[in-house]
Amino acid sequence: MNDWSLLFLAVTAVATGLMALIQIGVLIYGARLVRRLNALANRLERQIDPVLVQMKEVGADVTRAARLGAEQVERADLLVTRLAQRVEETVEAAQRFIVEPVRHGVAVLEALRSAFWDLQKSGEQAADGDESTEKEKRT
Repeated sequence: MNDWSLLFLAVTAVATGLMALIQIGVLIYGARLVRRLNALANRLERQIDPVLVQMKEVGADVTRAARLGAEQVERADLLVTRLAQRVEETVEAAQRFIVEPVRHGVAVLEALRSAFWDLQKSGEQAADGDESTEKEKRT
């Protein structure tokens, strides 16, 4: 072997050793990075767990409030429906006990007025008839 071959062999050995050291350094740095990421993930998990529990509680409260709201709306709807029925019943009762008797009373008054009017007309006609017979007798 000549000197150049030995030099190239030495350079190759040093480069291989250097690459091995760099790879070991990368592995160590990667292992540290993985440990730090695990620690960060654990810390995040510890901090996020209470937030998730609170979010679940808030979600349960929202669900309960929505259910209670729906029940209140149903109650209000039932109340309005019952109120409308009672108003209808009251209006019907008012018509039966007030409006219809008033109509009958108005009809009776109208009949009496008509009867008096007819009596008045017949009385006027009789008076006119008496006057004409008196005029005939005078003449």
